[in-house]
Amino acid sequence: MSSDSLQPRPILVVDDNPADRENVILNLHEIGQFDQLVQVASTVAEAKEKIRGNQFDLILLDLGLPDSVGLSALNEIRIEIPNTPIIILSGRKDAEIVDQAMREGAQDYLSKNELSAEYLDHAIRFALERSLFDTEKAKMFEELRSLADAVPGVLHRFQVDAMGNRSMPFVSSRVHDYFAVSSEEVMADYTCLYQEIHPDDVEQLMAATDRMVERSEDFEQNIRVRVDDNDYRIINIHSEMEFKDDGSRVWTGIMVDRTEEMRNQEEMKRLSLVAARTDTAVIITDPKGITLWTNPGFEKLTGYSLEDLKGKKPGDVLQGPETDPKAVSFISERVASGEPFKTEILNYHKDGTPVWLSLNVQTTCDSHDELEFFIAVQTNITERKLKEDELARRAALLEAAGEVSGLGAWEYIPKSGEVRWTKQSRIIHELDEDYQPSLETALDFYPDPNDRKK
Repeated sequence: MSSDSLQPRPILVVDDNPADRENVILNLHEIGQFDQLVQVASTVAEAKEKIRGNQFDLILLDLGLPDSVGLSALNEIRIEIPNTPIIILSGRKDAEIVDQAMREGAQDYLSKNELSAEYLDHAIRFALERSLFDTEKAKMFEELRSLADAVPGVLHRFQVDAMGNRSMPFVSSRVHDYFAVSSEEVMADYTCLYQEIHPDDVEQLMAATDRMVERSEDFEQNIRVRVDDNDYRIINIHSEMEFKDDGSRVWTGIMVDRTEEMRNQEEMKRLSLVAARTDTAVIITDPKGITLWTNPGFEKLTGYSLEDLKGKKPGDVLQGPETDPKAVSFISERVASGEPFKTEILNYHKDGTPVWLSLNVQTTCDSHDELEFFIAVQTNITERKLKEDELARRAALLEAAGEVSGLGAWEYIPKSGEVRWTKQSRIIHELDEDYQPSLETALDFYPDPNDRKK
């Protein structure tokens, strides 16, 4: 900040010694910027009264006031005007008092015996600049805290100083959602988190923390945090370490609730165990249709292992030149919409052999009703399809024969109970093209028992 940016500011001089007050005012007058903006007080009570009726940008404070002891004057005035810089004035030069005053919020400490305009001017400008910096820093901190609170999970910073002291100087307010303690409580004493952690995990967490500090390494740990007397949520803690110039080490990271994810993984393990023991082909994909898992039955049916398909869409591997594009489009549309479906499709074995499959594809959702997986059960229907093709071929031959000879023909399929008439048979009996008889109605066209025997 340049000196030109420092405009004249109201100053309160608090000192019970008239000569000392006059000396301060004379030096302020010599500086030239502040002499018309000075007010004075001789006690803490008088200073507090003036503060309540005015706005001051700087306080010059003598600690030896008749109504104060030690640093009580500093503390009382800081309560009244916490964001205003305070410069301590004293006729004594006590290093211990100086250090304590600075720790408790004073911006600077000046000796009355060494006071000069140049000395005072420098101290005032430094105090005002530092106060502005602290204000901007506090504002930025609050903005960062707001951003941290908007992030799912708990942002945190764990610190070990050069002396080995451990602390958690920052944790976002969402910590209350997980541990039922406030961020202020955690920053004051991070071990308060332990009271909500499963007893078996506390010891493991402490041991893992000790290893992390000893080895100066990044941290990753799952812990169970109490929800109620009968339930725990699973929290993942991840943080990365960096060295600081002052010799301290800092771990910055995030705590995330992984309860649903871990439970889904357990459910997936159980499902995988069941699916692994069946000959039926089972394949599991993510919401985008990317393969996550296949069972041994799938490899037996298609020849492809999980490694062949992992990270790929099944159709990109299994489909071939005779695969129906309409079937492919139907599957793509259902996957895109996240809907369960059933269909039949011609795929290809790893050795190039065509394989007809019946697909029964179901979906699973998480606790927020968001799509998690597609689970497809695949059945080999090649034999059935071949029989259907053979029947269709025979029907086509009958039709062709009837059109050439002018004779009608029909056949009865005992397994399905289906009766198939050729087009010529319908013409002979003067029936509609879409007429489909049963065995009984077909026989009614042959009332003579001898004709039926034929």
